[in-house]
Amino acid sequence: TGDDPKPSEPVVDKGILGDVNGDDKVNIKDATMIQKSIANLTTLTETGEALADADLNTKINIKDATAIQKHIAGIETGYPIGKSKTK
Repeated sequence: TGDDPKPSEPVVDKGILGDVNGDDKVNIKDATMIQKSIANLTTLTETGEALADADLNTKINIKDATAIQKHIAGIETGYPIGKSKTK
């Protein structure tokens, strides 16, 4: 349908939602990795892709990067970014 890539579910048994690069922190590096993935400049790992779905809509897109940026800025997103994601 031309939609954004969808992460395979379930992919991760553990991890922090929004921690795309697996460094146990949700920061601007994670938002940047999502943007690079969207631009086809990098490929996310399977785990990174699952944790990149910050808005929990099963699509990886700029909305996820924006949600992470809002989380970093202390703006409420309504999503459990920064919390453990379990199956």
